[in-house]
Amino acid sequence: MPTSESDPRVFFASERTLLAWLRTGLTIIALGFVVSRFGLFVQLLATQSQGTSPAMHSRLAAGLGIETRGRLVNLDYTRIDLIRERKSFLQISR
Repeated sequence: MPTSESDPRVFFASERTLLAWLRTGLTIIALGFVVSRFGLFVQLLATQSQGTSPAMHSRLAAGLGIETRGRLVNLDYTRIDLIRERKSFLQISR
């Protein structure tokens, strides 16, 4: 049973895929937030136990990098969805 672009199942499958990618991007952002906050927590514990502040910038940078990756995933798939929606609108308006 062949399907066409005007079949609603194709549209809904595409929407589910987009939502799954957005959920993945949000999860990656949350993971980056947790990594960066954990680095700050470890730095606070080290400061309290040793009295000095060790350089813990690597965890903070890693967390921010992961957050940025999640934001890029969300932006990229939002852009892809906007392009797809514009193509669908142009096909409908013809």
